[in-house]
Amino acid sequence: MLDRLPRRSRWVFPVGRLRARTHWLDSFWQKLRAEAELDDVRLHDARHSYASMALMSGETIRTIGVLLGHHTASSTLKYTHLSDSAVREALESFSPVLSGDRP
Repeated sequence: MLDRLPRRSRWVFPVGRLRARTHWLDSFWQKLRAEAELDDVRLHDARHSYASMALMSGETIRTIGVLLGHHTASSTLKYTHLSDSAVREALESFSPVLSGDRP
C-alpha cells in the first residue's frame, strides 16, 4: 500500500526538520495512548509485539530481522517473544519424541 503513494521524500510522513518530525510523532502517540487508555504502553513496545506476532505466525528470525531493519539475528532475538501457549504447544508436540513414543 505504501509503495503506491507518491513520494516526496524518504519519510512516509514527512513533516520537516528532524526536531519537528520527532515532536509530531511523540505528540500523536501521547494523544493515541490517552484515547486508548494505554498510559504505560511505549511506541517501541509495538515493535516487540510486531516481531513476536510474526514469529508465532511462522516467519523466520531472518525475515523478521529484515522487516525490522536489523543487521544481526541477535538484535532480532531481543525483539521476539513467544507466548506461554506457543511454548506449551511446542512442548506438547515434541514431548513424544523425548519419551520415545514417536507417532
